[in-house]
Amino acid sequence: MASSDQEIVPIPQPAGWPILGNVSDIDPEFPLGSLMHLADTYGPIYRLTTVGKNRIVISSVALMNEVCDE
Repeated sequence: MASSDQEIVPIPQPAGWPILGNVSDIDPEFPLGSLMHLADTYGPIYRLTTVGKNRIVISSVALMNEVCDE
């Protein structure tokens, strides 16, 4: 739970297309490489929108352990 003195930072997200969202950011030949590149660009947590659905991607074991600990 965030305390009142902490700043809320929005989850970063690459710009996308209307309706399709971030479909073009994922290479169908090597999707894992695309996700790794996005993690290098946006950090250990980022948001993707694909065909109108938001997805939160966590790419760090440490952050995943923290999220699962709650």
